Amino acid sequence: MKEEPGILKIVKEDILRILAENNNKVIEKSLKPHIKVSDYFIDKAIIEMVRDKLISSSGQFMELTGGGKIKAGNILKKHLVIEKYFEDLKSKKEAHRISNLIEHYISEEVMENLEKLSTFKEKGASLVKFDKGECFITDIISSNELFERLISMGIFPGEKIKIIRDLPNGLIFSIRNKKVFISDEIAKSIRVLAYEKE
Repeated sequence: MKEEPGILKIVKEDILRILAENNNKVIEKSLKPHIKVSDYFIDKAIIEMVRDKLISSSGQFMELTGGGKIKAGNILKKHLVIEKYFEDLKSKKEAHRISNLIEHYISEEVMENLEKLSTFKEKGASLVKFDKGECFITDIISSNELFERLISMGIFPGEKIKIIRDLPNGLIFSIRNKKVFISDEIAKSIRVLAYEKE
């Protein structure tokens, strides 16, 4: 199974975050409603995390070890930064759902940018009004379906993009060394600020 390492990584991070949110200890059965994968992946993740000394497990209770607390704390911090960013734009429940969706995929650089951008969300301009050059995505104002589609393409608030070409019905930009075309209609939902090198 080629996707297994990716799924296992996500399941492990989810388990660690849930443990951190619950004072470092949970009943193992309580994980299953919160992690939407087969029992196989949950069981395999637990076995590997016990082996890696991130958690201890009695079969009924699971608890973070010293090393697990550090890793879980970092994962929870990332989750909370993302959640805080989206709370102003969405409901608390929706912000939590979005954070669960993207926390596994964004880099430390994007995390730092999100923390900085929290004060600039209202100041971003529509991507269609931006000239060629580098900018940060400050917000994505769209339906949940379009938002999730953009996230699946690696287009997040906090990401740096470079506009390459403006076309009659859309534009081409680069993000993380790949070129993306989006229509003007979608570009209108993406707000950006000019990127200024420090």
